[in-house]
Amino acid sequence: MITFMAVFLVIMTYSIGDVLLARGMKRIGAIVTFNWSMIGPMTRDFMGNGPLWGGLICELVALLIYLLALSRADLSLVLPATALSDVVVALAAKYFLREYISARRWAGIFLITFGVALISLP
Repeated sequence: MITFMAVFLVIMTYSIGDVLLARGMKRIGAIVTFNWSMIGPMTRDFMGNGPLWGGLICELVALLIYLLALSRADLSLVLPATALSDVVVALAAKYFLREYISARRWAGIFLITFGVALISLP
């Protein structure tokens, strides 16, 4: 039961982290080039970006919970179970970030998720 809860929490915190990171980076805008003189302005943009920090914290929490799950179950069980985050992230991107997700992309997400579930069966 603890392993199931840990995997569920990994899926949710990882997914929330991805959405927050995407929102934070959209606030900053596209990084099309990089040179050393950009370090100062980029650091200021990153430091004052709440969604970016929230995303980083969620990703760290997800990693710690993932390690807990790995301490209690086999990698071959835990890793495929976290593939459900693909569906959660796609739904969150659609409804929270207002991203358009084509039918082809939805089909790909579900095929990947189904394939991972299939190889995870005993």
